[in-house]
Amino acid sequence: MRKTMKCAVCGGPAQDSGREWEQERVAGVSFRVSVPTVACPRCGETYVPADALLAKELRIANRVLQGPMRGDAFRYARKALGLRGADLAEILNVDAATVSRWENKGSVDRAAWLLLGAFVREKLAQGTLDLESLRKEGAAPDAEQELSV
Repeated sequence: MRKTMKCAVCGGPAQDSGREWEQERVAGVSFRVSVPTVACPRCGETYVPADALLAKELRIANRVLQGPMRGDAFRYARKALGLRGADLAEILNVDAATVSRWENKGSVDRAAWLLLGAFVREKLAQGTLDLESLRKEGAAPDAEQELSV
């Protein structure tokens, strides 16, 4: 049974229309990824839905983060998560210039590399990444807290 949706171009009815292969080169590795396509009988447009493109980028990011620690792989994964360099710097409690240096000079901090990989895997598994909770985890606790045991 085919899923019906609205065409992103004309707003008419569109349907799943199969799959196509997309190629992308990241961190020196070529990836060939099968992605779903949607077609609109009204305007004739065929396209890859945005959620499928995001899933493709996250899968590639997950794969390149299993390889050598390279700045270009780190940048790709950050962007696949939809994070600005400044956002990631805040989460990692480093200066934005540090993230830029990792991405451009290729000397990535191992702990940052592993955390970014964990973020990618979480978004793949959960479909979301709660940036606010990540920002709060590194924050200082309130001056007064009540606990019970």
